Amino acid sequence: MLRAVLAVGLAGAACGQDRAVTVDVAGGSVTGYAYDSVGSNKFLGIPYAEPPVGALRWANPVPNTNMGHIDAKALDAGCPQECLLPCPP
Repeated sequence: MLRAVLAVGLAGAACGQDRAVTVDVAGGSVTGYAYDSVGSNKFLGIPYAEPPVGALRWANPVPNTNMGHIDAKALDAGCPQECLLPCPP
């Protein structure tokens, strides 16, 4: 089973990004990649909530409703902490 999942993952990575795709969502639009060769889309780094700062620091998450346009073709920087797993640069 693990071999099959790994093979599918490697095959998807080898196909590369075919083209950019933009979709409209509530509160804005998001640009990611369309993998036409495998029939799927990839969107990275989409915030699901407003940043937890100020009055939102210890409150429940507040939906991100006015996001404008998000370029979701790459991940943003990770949290400023020691990462024990392979982390993106």
